[in-house]
Amino acid sequence: MYRFVNYMQNYVGIKISGQRPYKFINICLKRRIALWNIERISENEFSLCMFAGDFRKNVRAVALKSHVRVHITYKKGVKYSLKKMIARRSFIAALIMTTCLFCLLSSVVWRIDIEGADAALRVSTRALLGEMGIKRGMFMSDVNVKAVSSEILGKDKRLSWVGVRKHGTTLTVELDKASFYKEKESEDIKDGEPRDIAVSKDCQLYKITVVNGAKLQNEGSAVLSGETVISGEGGCAEGTVQGIVRYKAEAKVSESAEMLRFTGRSSERTSLLLFGLKIDLPAWGRNKGDFTSYDSFYTEKYLINDSVPIGTGHLVMKETAYEKAELSREEAEMKAKTDTETMLDAVIPDDAEILATYGCFTEKDGALYYTAEAEVLENVGVYVKSPPEKAEG
Repeated sequence: MYRFVNYMQNYVGIKISGQRPYKFINICLKRRIALWNIERISENEFSLCMFAGDFRKNVRAVALKSHVRVHITYKKGVKYSLKKMIARRSFIAALIMTTCLFCLLSSVVWRIDIEGADAALRVSTRALLGEMGIKRGMFMSDVNVKAVSSEILGKDKRLSWVGVRKHGTTLTVELDKASFYKEKESEDIKDGEPRDIAVSKDCQLYKITVVNGAKLQNEGSAVLSGETVISGEGGCAEGTVQGIVRYKAEAKVSESAEMLRFTGRSSERTSLLLFGLKIDLPAWGRNKGDFTSYDSFYTEKYLINDSVPIGTGHLVMKETAYEKAELSREEAEMKAKTDTETMLDAVIPDDAEILATYGCFTEKDGALYYTAEAEVLENVGVYVKSPPEKAEG
């Protein structure tokens, strides 16, 4: 700490020589001039340190009075360091360029994180961001979070909410998957306003927990969406309602289908990744990849890890085209089963517990269908306003 203070105030190292060098030291101490690192070199020579301000103001008079010669051996401090830096123009230029580069890179999108929903929605959202021009290397100030959120929500109807936020050099997109089941939602109820608890979906009641109010239905009863289960009796009902909900989906078995297949043509591209910027390298002797429809496989390799954004990117594009294909009976049934299970999975809430699933092939209107059902245990209770007669009673 003492050295740091001396460095900030600037000091010089000097050598004094003469017949009575100790007289120089005594006069300085008598005049309250700070001295330190005093060393005797020989009978008539001493080395010591003193502040640069004291040296300029007092050393000439003290040297004349004590009949000694004074030589500066070195200078240290902020002032002298800055003078040396200014004298080195190349260093100043490099410092300015480094500062500008740091400011530039700190305002660039280095990373895009997509959170929430399922893997398929995250992949499709990343593709949408690419179509919108939102990618690594662009300036963070060019990203309008409200516009990006609205556009993604408008293009993908499977989403119920999209949030976009900036954090340093990272752009985070949060997704919330939409529910396609028509269910009753909690009503807008003011604090203290009488309310009941109803079910949001047609279900079979599994467990009813009453904290405040009266239970109107029993476990095992079948109830319809919007039907009241817990009455607030003129007050605010509190509790939870769990019910078994049945979901159903079906798909037609067709022995012909439009299949997306690879044509056999492919293209490869290599890019240089430098501080969030992606520089495409020329692909000599390769297919340019002017495909109207293709699947892409992209990988990145960094010199150390993704926290140091210097590396290469490798993109492989494989051309695809829709072809009408004839399916065998087994393939057609497998496709219908897969499509049905996908539709069923889309409507089941992520936090629900699947109790049982059923699936079978049935004939309807001369065609074969695959039908799948699932029994799901979930929270179905929602708050609704109490009817006027209940609120008054």
